[in-house]
Amino acid sequence: LTSLVACLSVDDHQTIASAMVLLINGCSWHLKKSDIVGLHLFKTEGVDELLQLPDLRASAEEFRRTGVISISSESEILYVHQNEYATVCFPRTDFPLTSNSKYLRPHPYLPRFVGTSQMTSCHAVLVVSADAFVFGHLDGSGEGKLTREFFRSVIDFLSTRGPDQEPPKVHIVGGFSDPHGHSRVVLTQILTELALSEVSFSLKTFCAYTLNESKCANKGSFLQPVVRDVVYDIWSNKLFPAKIALEATGPLGVLRSSYTWSKKASRTMNSIFDPHTYRITIRPFSFNPLTLVEARKFAHLPREQLEHFSTTPKQESEDFYTMLRALGQLLTNMSAEPEIFRKGLLIFSYDTLTNSWKPLDDASVEASKNLWATYGLTPRL
Repeated sequence: LTSLVACLSVDDHQTIASAMVLLINGCSWHLKKSDIVGLHLFKTEGVDELLQLPDLRASAEEFRRTGVISISSESEILYVHQNEYATVCFPRTDFPLTSNSKYLRPHPYLPRFVGTSQMTSCHAVLVVSADAFVFGHLDGSGEGKLTREFFRSVIDFLSTRGPDQEPPKVHIVGGFSDPHGHSRVVLTQILTELALSEVSFSLKTFCAYTLNESKCANKGSFLQPVVRDVVYDIWSNKLFPAKIALEATGPLGVLRSSYTWSKKASRTMNSIFDPHTYRITIRPFSFNPLTLVEARKFAHLPREQLEHFSTTPKQESEDFYTMLRALGQLLTNMSAEPEIFRKGLLIFSYDTLTNSWKPLDDASVEASKNLWATYGLTPRL
């Protein structure tokens, strides 16, 4: 793949900056949309070549062995659901993020962690610049449309912050060799967008696809993802494998988990955090009546039947099916699904005095009460 890969000196900042490339261990990966042959080679062979790079394989193994961060409550985290992303910046008065900083840097309006969970074929993508970051949970929907939309939002957001001395760092975690090839599709979309970008990125963490799998000895030796949950520690500017409890997936976790069942919400990446007001903002979306009928059945179906609603049923955790049942319970007990959004946006702000997400208006308070009371799991969902 000599037409795709050209090694550059890491010290040659001018060359790197002008090339606008994906930097991987000092080498550049760059594609042009007009290069049809190059694009095809990258998607069919370039991804495999990346996965064989010794440094990336060693880095993935090191990340897999990193200590797991446990998150038990939504008070500890800004949680990002599938098809959501959060754009976060620090106030201009704070010193910039650096990977080698000796200082911890709490965000004045956020909990310590940002993260996501329950990933099988999905991927978490974190992009970090000097004073901002974007965290997304990508599932490859829309034949790459949502992945393109995510990176377009990343570039637009970071460009408003002004130029940095170094390219933004990219962290990619998730996926495995699933039977239907969904993980490879998602990863190929992500890497293609990075390599086609007009902005340079530097790959930092790459624990994805075949680098994030192991055999499950207890269940027929099938492959499964090693890292399913991941968190970004804002204070230390580091990424960690995690174990995130269902109680930590809020606010309004069950409602937000239903994006993939909504025709409107599933067609776009849902931006859930306003970087200017530091608030979680959930925009209205609705369900097709026939989808509502089917989704309401989730509350009472056994796991064997719920498995039909996953592309990776053997690898899903019990939490995945618990959330499906909770969604079915929620939709069953609601008299009219659109009533949640009848007053518009649902807005939450993090209260640093009580370390909790607080609803900011009557509609958000009412929605919070409805969403936990209907299925009786926990008020934090």
